[in-house]
Amino acid sequence: MVILKGEHERVHLFFAKNAMPEKPDLTALSSIISTIVEEQGFEVWGVEWTQSQGSPILRVFIDGESGVNMAALTSITRLLSPVFDVEEPISGSYRLEVSSPGLERPLFTLEQFRKYVGERVKIRLKTPLSKGRRKLSGRLDVSESGEIIVETESHRFVVPFENVRKANLVYEF
Repeated sequence: MVILKGEHERVHLFFAKNAMPEKPDLTALSSIISTIVEEQGFEVWGVEWTQSQGSPILRVFIDGESGVNMAALTSITRLLSPVFDVEEPISGSYRLEVSSPGLERPLFTLEQFRKYVGERVKIRLKTPLSKGRRKLSGRLDVSESGEIIVETESHRFVVPFENVRKANLVYEF
C-alpha cells in the first residue's frame, strides 16, 4: 500500500511482518539502495532508521541535479520494495519512506557539511558539550581536519564529526 503525506514530498510504503525489527545495517542497506537509485539517475542523499509513534521507519532521501518529484519518489519506492521482499535486509514490521531531502535537508556526510559551509544549521550531538549542551544552531563551517564548527552570535563551537547525531540545514527566507 502506498500513502502520500508530509510536508516534504514523500512516499510511504508499509511492510507487514511479524516481529519488531532491530536496527538494520545501514551501510549494507545503502549499498543495495544506491545501486537501484543511481540506475534511475538519482543519488542517495542519506538513509536513516528512526521511529514515529512506536513504528520503525527506514527513510531514504534521494536527490538529483534537477531535484526530485513525486513520480521519481514513487518509482524508486516501487523498485526498492521487491528487492527488500526478496533480500529481506530487515526482519519485522517497518515502514519505507522515500523522500526528497527538502529545503531543510539533513546532512549525513562530511562532504555534505563542506558543501553547505556558511549556511545556517541545527545540530544535535551524541554526547553533550560543556554544561550539558546537546543542541547547536548557527552558521556552519568545517575545519581542515574535518571538525564541524558552528558559529553563533556569541560563541564558536567545534565538534568532532563523529559526535554529530543529527544535522539539518535551516531554511532562511
